[in-house]
Amino acid sequence: MTSVPNGCKTGCLPRETRLGEGAFALYGTDGAVPLLPDPKGTYDLHAYHWWTPSQKYLSSCTTGLGINDITTRREIEGKDRIKFAMAGLYAFDGITIRKDGDLDVFECHHRRSDTGMALETMYLILQLQGVPPAEIDGVPYIDPLDWKGLREGRWPGDWREQANKYRMSDEIWDAPDSLAILSGLEYGCCGGRGADNHAVLQIDPDDVLGSWGEGYGHKGRGTVGGIHEWGGSLLTQRGRRNADAGIRIYGGFCSRASRAEDAAPFEGVVPRIEDDVIRRRRRRRFGRR
Repeated sequence: MTSVPNGCKTGCLPRETRLGEGAFALYGTDGAVPLLPDPKGTYDLHAYHWWTPSQKYLSSCTTGLGINDITTRREIEGKDRIKFAMAGLYAFDGITIRKDGDLDVFECHHRRSDTGMALETMYLILQLQGVPPAEIDGVPYIDPLDWKGLREGRWPGDWREQANKYRMSDEIWDAPDSLAILSGLEYGCCGGRGADNHAVLQIDPDDVLGSWGEGYGHKGRGTVGGIHEWGGSLLTQRGRRNADAGIRIYGGFCSRASRAEDAAPFEGVVPRIEDDVIRRRRRRRFGRR
């Protein structure tokens, strides 16, 4: 389903958890944004797309989706425009959440090879640790593609403090099907989805943001088809095949900007994270085993 530019790779790994067993609540439940019975997907996020990252030769489309997501959300919220370093997410390939007394803490695992990432792992790292910028005040900070730089000592010593400034809020939900993502669009959500080993950000029912730079598709958009190609398949297990569409579904998530002025009012109570501490129900490891 995806046309890959010459010399480029995809890298969205299958989801590792079944619906309801992962780190994020299902869209439409637990105080999340309501699931609309017949969503039209009229909320158009094109106006908030101002920059497209490029993964080039890396298998980092999932982290490219994350960069597109947080960049679009910041634009909706009226925050400063920042180009983030994709390597700031791709330097990790897993995360462990464990008990420490009455608290749950997390630890991100350093990546050893260019093997891609699952959506849930990426969103957890983006939510809990954040992502550092590629430059600060016009001065290069972290090479967007230098994921090996962390282990090899090329990253600045304060990279974690910088990343913590740009953590995604807790408004992230596991999307069980295409209906949830379409419903999310009407409430100002970005829809992250993975299929056939490639991850993209849904910005309207028929258009997506990729991560192969401005020269791919139409200024970085399009080329993989609309959300309707998913049909109504539930994402109940990793790599589930949608027989009607002929694609393999790797997962879907909805994330919502906290101050989307044109979206319907958000009435759920969303907990916020503080420093390196989160509240989770059980110990879990995501990504690299």
